[in-house]
Amino acid sequence: MRQLEAKEIAVVGALTVAAGATGFYLGRYVFSTGKSAERCRVNHNHCLDSAKIVDIVDVEDIGQKKSFCRCWKSKTFPACDGSHAEHNKLTGDNVGPLVVNNTK
Repeated sequence: MRQLEAKEIAVVGALTVAAGATGFYLGRYVFSTGKSAERCRVNHNHCLDSAKIVDIVDVEDIGQKKSFCRCWKSKTFPACDGSHAEHNKLTGDNVGPLVVNNTK
């Protein structure tokens, strides 16, 4: 195995620094809490001013059967309005509602 010359070491060093810097800034962009975090958010409509959303529905209020939204796109959240169908068509996702049957 031959020894690298100073010029070759400089080129390898420069490429390593460039690759590291690119990875660092790409990772910083993807995993930052700024604009990329906003793009990753799934809820864009419901109670955006709350730190955490909890919806409580009594079983007595359900009646025979009730569908609950899991895609966060329903205009009637927490009830499902079928918005997941368009979301699935656009994204290739397979999300659907949570269906609760009241058998009592």
